[in-house]
Amino acid sequence: MTSESTLVVVAGPSASGKTTFIGQIKQRKRSLLVDETFESLCIPLGIKFATVGANQARDSIRRGDGLLTSRPYRILHLDLTSKSRGKHLKFCPIIFSHFNSVCSIQIYLPYREWLNRIRARIDAGEFISRHAKKLYEDAKDDYKLGERLYRRLYVRWENFLDVKRICNRITIDPYEKIVFKRKPRDIRRNIFTRSVYAAICRRPMLSDFRR
Repeated sequence: MTSESTLVVVAGPSASGKTTFIGQIKQRKRSLLVDETFESLCIPLGIKFATVGANQARDSIRRGDGLLTSRPYRILHLDLTSKSRGKHLKFCPIIFSHFNSVCSIQIYLPYREWLNRIRARIDAGEFISRHAKKLYEDAKDDYKLGERLYRRLYVRWENFLDVKRICNRITIDPYEKIVFKRKPRDIRRNIFTRSVYAAICRRPMLSDFRR
């Protein structure tokens, strides 16, 4: 680990705009949305990031190569509808441990717009993960069920961040170019769930008691 290293996790479902937003981060002249997002997360605007995928990060760590040999500032692209999402989430704490600071940018897309994008990808013959395709098919049979399952992706990610004590996080809508001060209503956790996981997030880790 270097004396100063930062990991930015860009997470969201397939077709939500993760790749496009990451491309904006890596551009020499960044967009106003990127600047506003970084300012909200207290990330210096001049930092240059290198992208790493979840599979690539896992393979590098297992080989003993590490993630910080070339650049201490990394963007982790995390697809919440990937077929490997379970493996990625289990390995994320190990990836996180290689950095001094970790923050999350959650990419939000309204459900109806997400369905339109998935439909367009299917019509174009592009690859769609099995889980994303199932969510899309669920909407044909039961729109409300599909919407509920889609919302659950966001809720589970927020719960995961609380359990792993990642407090520096934000939700954005790159389609409408919005940095949310509060979670969009349709993916907001209920008060009970939010309170329970917030308490977990604030609870000291066992390592704090062993010092």
